[in-house]
Amino acid sequence: MAKKKIRVAVIGIGGIGGGHARAVAKHPGMEMAAFLDTAPEIMKRAAEEFPHAVGCSTLEELLEVPDLHAAIVATPNNVHARYTIACANAGLHVLCEKPLGMNVKEAEAMLAAAKKNRVIGMTNFSYRWVPSFALLRETIREGHFGGIRRLHVKYLQSGLMDPTKPLVWRNRIEIAGYGALGDLGSHMSDAARFITGAEPKRVVGVANIHVASKPDPKTGRPGRVTTDTDAQFMVDFGQFVGIFETSQVEPAHGNHLVLSVGGERGSARVYSEDGEQLEIACGAPYATAQTWQTCLPKTAVPTSKRRQFVSGRPCIDDFFNAIRKRTRDYPSFEDGLAAQRVLDGVLKSARTNRWEKV
Repeated sequence: MAKKKIRVAVIGIGGIGGGHARAVAKHPGMEMAAFLDTAPEIMKRAAEEFPHAVGCSTLEELLEVPDLHAAIVATPNNVHARYTIACANAGLHVLCEKPLGMNVKEAEAMLAAAKKNRVIGMTNFSYRWVPSFALLRETIREGHFGGIRRLHVKYLQSGLMDPTKPLVWRNRIEIAGYGALGDLGSHMSDAARFITGAEPKRVVGVANIHVASKPDPKTGRPGRVTTDTDAQFMVDFGQFVGIFETSQVEPAHGNHLVLSVGGERGSARVYSEDGEQLEIACGAPYATAQTWQTCLPKTAVPTSKRRQFVSGRPCIDDFFNAIRKRTRDYPSFEDGLAAQRVLDGVLKSARTNRWEKV
């Protein structure tokens, strides 16, 4: 007898939440059961796109929808904890966007709620499903690189650089909690842990605001940007140090995440913009003046290493698999908390001008 479909509620169904909802609707083992958003125009579009799902105006109304099994939280960061904890306490599995919370304390409370209620807590660290990132992780963990000695991660975007475009919630510290540091740095920190298997010990860093104001959409007058637009930090992993740089205001960069790692017997680079191949060289310790430009040849990820996703969105497939206990290898709330500790450590370091324990 076939199992019943997993009935999912999406909280925050505009933007990325809408993509999650469409993937849920496409998955043969899931059903779009309910949705919630604070914007009337988004609710209207969602009702037209998902006519069989229940549109809810409050969290309390959503939690009364019969036979819900799971929730996806894709709201601005300041309400991640509220919605996640309420859903977990109602017995729902939760997939939450990153960063998990506004700070470590919120992330700890979210993890505690998931554990207490014995539900799945997944953080959407989407780069874990990039084929080249996964293959590099496998290569390192099989020992082909030997010990890791060096790590460099950069994540550059230009989407918030135009000072004539209106303020958005990502520019407001009371809603986002962080700027580039949280939005991009959380991915960077998780990618480093995921690929190398190493855990952060301490951090040092700075955060800056390089686009100071944008028009307030309500008044049209200049509004102050209160989140960082750039952050640079170092993470001590014990046997090696990682250097991280990120910006949301870097010209000519769309969504540019690059991770470079060096070990005793090899080096590699992976790119978010080309996830089907990586630059990698193992067992080739020396490069001559004639060969250094090609010492990291591009290698395509073998077809056998590329997963197929029935929903078209990897996090949705693995959310389903985690609920059905078909997989234990997914970005958990524990992983979200680990990234949050790095973020908060960087902010503390920026205030103290010292290395801070994670």
